[in-house]
Amino acid sequence: MNKTVITRELPDSNISRQKASNTMVKKNNSIVAPEKSALTPNTIERLNKDDTAYNTAISAVIKAKANRNAAKNTVEIKRDLIRKNISGIYNTVNKSINLGTMNVEARAFYGLSTGNKQSPNVNSDIKIEFWGQKIIEGDAARVAEGGIAMSNPTIIQFTTIYAAFQTAITGFSTTKTAVGKAEAAVNNLNDEMDLMLLRATNEVETTYSELDAPAKRAAAREWGVRYMSVGSGLVISGTIIDKKTNLPLGNVKVHLGKGRNKVVADDTGKFSLTTTLFGDLELIAEKLLYDENITSIKLENGVNMTVNLSMEEA
Repeated sequence: MNKTVITRELPDSNISRQKASNTMVKKNNSIVAPEKSALTPNTIERLNKDDTAYNTAISAVIKAKANRNAAKNTVEIKRDLIRKNISGIYNTVNKSINLGTMNVEARAFYGLSTGNKQSPNVNSDIKIEFWGQKIIEGDAARVAEGGIAMSNPTIIQFTTIYAAFQTAITGFSTTKTAVGKAEAAVNNLNDEMDLMLLRATNEVETTYSELDAPAKRAAAREWGVRYMSVGSGLVISGTIIDKKTNLPLGNVKVHLGKGRNKVVADDTGKFSLTTTLFGDLELIAEKLLYDENITSIKLENGVNMTVNLSMEEA
């Protein structure tokens, strides 16, 4: 019978680094007699310093993302309103032409051919800004040539709505930049975190080195040390949804840890990942334009697991 080989799994994501560091700090703080700690005084000092800095940086990312999401919601509200108003303006132009209160040539002021009775396509922010500006400039030119001022909405009301949309777009862009800077600040700490966690983990394992293997791993796990192995095989399955809409999210790449085999969730958000790994692992879900989802899981050898995930737009 082949002997199961169990290996240590060092953190390889920001979430797992923070979890390991927090666990070590909490465990060390629970030791009544400092000399009983599995860590040396120098490592404890380094751990506490790095843990504080990392938690602060992670908190900044969380806050930046909350601001970004709030700004995105504002954009969506302002975008819906300006779209309706652009359509309303062009419908008013066509209605006024039909009633004879505006000449058919008036369409040209708003960027349309004289025979075009359709509202322009505003399915992107660039098109919204283009046609919004056409309305503002065109209406001013039309009135300057003796045309009747528009109402419901007035051009002043429309300009206010258009300006609010532009402000929201600028605000959203600013918050996205802030997220990038906050994430970069975390990543800049990763080299030091990896060195510190490696050192701390080595000290923990050395402290319990005289115990038998299972007891050693059990004691080390209390300090946040993770272990994995290769076994008989199991299946991880589940469903992925969009956090905001609660609708199934397809075309999501799912894998265990970085660099390992990936599967892709189907159109209903369902995935099924077969693996021979078990132990302390991370299930990672990735999709373009969405924040990465990293979930810590503990797999038992040969035991299937169901893990349902939610993902949030970036």
